[in-house]
Amino acid sequence: MSPLYASRTNKKLYFARLHLDALVQAGNSTSWDKHALIESFHESVLFHLYGAYHAFLREIAQGYKLPAEQVRSALDLHDLLEQRGYEGPEYAYIQQLLGEPDSWLSMLITEYQGCWRVIEKAVTDQPSTSSEIHIVQLSANHAEDGYRYEQLATWLQALKALVEQGREQLAEW
Repeated sequence: MSPLYASRTNKKLYFARLHLDALVQAGNSTSWDKHALIESFHESVLFHLYGAYHAFLREIAQGYKLPAEQVRSALDLHDLLEQRGYEGPEYAYIQQLLGEPDSWLSMLITEYQGCWRVIEKAVTDQPSTSSEIHIVQLSANHAEDGYRYEQLATWLQALKALVEQGREQLAEW
């Protein structure tokens, strides 16, 4: 099997780890942009975790000699496996995780998708003067920053375990 997608999966997991470490450093910072750094690294960890998940789906497809470039979601992988009549125990476990809204994988995907949502703020009809200074707060509640780090670290470990288990199963196939 070509290591193309396995290499991509590994790279994304490594990048997630690097950005998770940077998130810790940002949390310990006393700089004026601390909260912007925290938000930035939080999102970058999510992007790399999701990227690793996506690369792993393609890695599974590649392991079954399916057209990996056609896999954009777990459903795409399911369809390709089904077309060839393959069971795919790696996919079955992923599907089980996706079927549970409280699973780490479902929560990771939901939070990743949340990065793409735009939250509109109410616009007031009050006139403003040119001397006003507008402050934009990126996140209303930074008390959860420690929890967010722990959650991301847990997801990283769970994804690493999923990849290792999936690779063992693919090696048997």
